Amino acid sequence: MIGTAGGSAVATLAERSSRYLLMDHLGCEPSGDAVRYSLIATDLEVCFADPMGP
Repeated sequence: MIGTAGGSAVATLAERSSRYLLMDHLGCEPSGDAVRYSLIATDLEVCFADPMGP
């Protein structure tokens, strides 16, 4: 999610079965690299969801 005028950004990571949501502040750099480093810092295994999955 990107804030008004691109002033800040948040990466979201949702676990489907438990509905656990993790939000990580990206500052004012909403780039793919910033999201990747944010997810690496969580030390969680990240898999991309299948849009046709449950």
